[in-house]
Amino acid sequence: MKVKVFRPHLDDVERLSYGKGAKKQRGTGSRMVCHRLNQSERILWDMAKKQGAGYLTVRNSGYRRTRKGSPLCNIYRQRCDALEEISIIVEKRPDVDKVLIDFSTLRVANDSTFVLAILDRVLRAKYPDLHREVTLILKEEEDILNPKNRDDGDDTKLETEADADKRQRQLQRRALLETSLANPIDWDAIRNKPIWGVKERLITVSCDRDVAKSLAMDVYKESQNFDMLEIDRLNKEHHDKMILIDADNDDDGNANADAGADVDVLNDKNDDNDDNGSLVIDWDDI
Repeated sequence: MKVKVFRPHLDDVERLSYGKGAKKQRGTGSRMVCHRLNQSERILWDMAKKQGAGYLTVRNSGYRRTRKGSPLCNIYRQRCDALEEISIIVEKRPDVDKVLIDFSTLRVANDSTFVLAILDRVLRAKYPDLHREVTLILKEEEDILNPKNRDDGDDTKLETEADADKRQRQLQRRALLETSLANPIDWDAIRNKPIWGVKERLITVSCDRDVAKSLAMDVYKESQNFDMLEIDRLNKEHHDKMILIDADNDDDGNANADAGADVDVLNDKNDDNDDNGSLVIDWDDI
């Protein structure tokens, strides 16, 4: 049986783009998250919705100061969520463009299969230089967020000034890695929250404008080969695992409660003779 996850309806997404409330899936929008588009944003929105477009293009990050956010990027992510597709956004910048590939809209408990598909079949196969840069960044993010996985070699080695500088940069970056793929997936958020309540899971690629457009299209084409049945299988597998864990925790709790009841009975029997002491349980031994 397919595990149900929160998904917006396309009609509601369109309503949100006009500043109207959702009707078919309550909770899709929020007064705290901007979705209403202005005239110039709607032009880009309509272009992104065209058949075969596959990605959204924005100027810089699409941030609108008066709304304290990016309505266009927010509403596009909602649309990708409704369509069960990854979100691909090209940020057109003065120096180099950025391609943001967000896997969170797949709402899958383990997205490694799909991340590897993009890394291997698109970046490695067609953009080897970009592939090297991206994998180095992902490795660094993994090292920062999970330092225990890092091989530091000889612990007795004195830290050089360069090592200290690198460690300081890593610490500074840690706060900026909320959207890193190295972070664990929040299964509860995937199942129950609208997409603005789910953290992005990004691969960010910096490249020239011509490359950015072709990369975005190649990523989109490859994503159309994603097996949605595999997503369903991974979610059901994870969901069943969580049920077993909860059941085990309940059993442990009931066992502890029964043990506590036995202790209460014994304590009641000894209440009249405190000099003999009361039964002491070392819970660490249970």
